[in-house]
Amino acid sequence: MLLYSGNTFDSGDYFTNFATAPSPTGPFTKAPGALLSREVLGGAVTNPGGQDVFDDGELIAFHGDLAEPPGTAGCGSRNCPGTG
Repeated sequence: MLLYSGNTFDSGDYFTNFATAPSPTGPFTKAPGALLSREVLGGAVTNPGGQDVFDDGELIAFHGDLAEPPGTAGCGSRNCPGTG
């Protein structure tokens, strides 16, 4: 399986999907729709992408923009909680 992101990361339409192939060299076939998108996530996250799968294969981590993160409204990279 190949995970990929599509569209521009700040477009509001950025998404994550996957493609499968019979071998690591392809040919790959894209899955229909999106694995992660603003619509799939009910509008809670915009621009989900940059995905990584944990070693156990049970969890996926990705970045995205939260509609209104609690306690971080308007924070910049230097003053967000957890960034020093």
